[in-house]
Amino acid sequence: MNEKVFERVTNLIIEKMETGTVPWKRPWSGSTAKLGQHQNALSGKVYRGANAILAYLSGHDSPYWLTFNQAKERGGNIKKGEKGTTILYWHFPKEEEGKGNDEGKKKECLPFVRYYTVFNARQIEGIKCLEKKERQEEGEKGDALKFNANEKAEELIGRYRNAPEVCHKRQRAYYDRTLDLINMPRKESFKSVEEYYSTLFHELAHSTGHQNRLKRKSLLDIRTSGDHAYSKEELVAEISAAFLSSMAGIETKVIDNQTAYINGWLKKLKKDSKLFIHAAQCAQKAVDYITDNRPSV
Repeated sequence: MNEKVFERVTNLIIEKMETGTVPWKRPWSGSTAKLGQHQNALSGKVYRGANAILAYLSGHDSPYWLTFNQAKERGGNIKKGEKGTTILYWHFPKEEEGKGNDEGKKKECLPFVRYYTVFNARQIEGIKCLEKKERQEEGEKGDALKFNANEKAEELIGRYRNAPEVCHKRQRAYYDRTLDLINMPRKESFKSVEEYYSTLFHELAHSTGHQNRLKRKSLLDIRTSGDHAYSKEELVAEISAAFLSSMAGIETKVIDNQTAYINGWLKKLKKDSKLFIHAAQCAQKAVDYITDNRPSV
């Protein structure tokens, strides 16, 4: 049992690493829910070790968590469409007295680990004490970035004729090609305005590959994170973001997690000499599409 649990958790971490991301480093903050502060909302027990990282990787900005049953017992509901997060629970049984011929001897009981699914406070509704904690957290925020929009960047984004919806519901940056939706962390949670736009440009570039836009093979052919199509698509998005950042007159921030991207690309570039050229060509098309610099259909 332990081996399966360890494999499940390890695979979650590997999945993040294969995308080229250092999972515990981001260009935005998670409000007060920093690494090492996530906890069970009822017991107050702080998640430690792997659980601390697993909760942080979820991208939720509240530090409070409950299991499905804990939420239900208190009259709460999990919001429709929300997915839980895996955490581990270690059980250390006490030694038991032996029976029969072994009476009087201690019976060895080995510790074992199980995994549970928990939900963040942002995914739960209907629990007043939890909502109160959330309001308190909101009131304690004092280190948020004062976001001053970049006019040129906004003008470039405004040219995107059939752009997907951009929402700020989760503290994660991603493009959902099934829903044709971009999610961005809250603007105020980024460490700088430049990093917000650089991240948004990256996700906008992904969206240009949608079936109803450029039908980019590197996006449409993705099956798993870390495969060749994914690697090429990430390279396309990063080059596109660099182009757009330059056009907006903002500095392209080299953040910690880009090191992992670059190391991964170097290995692939050595195996495929055409990869960069093709990715750059796709990136130029993506930038042209976003900025409306393309032939009318």
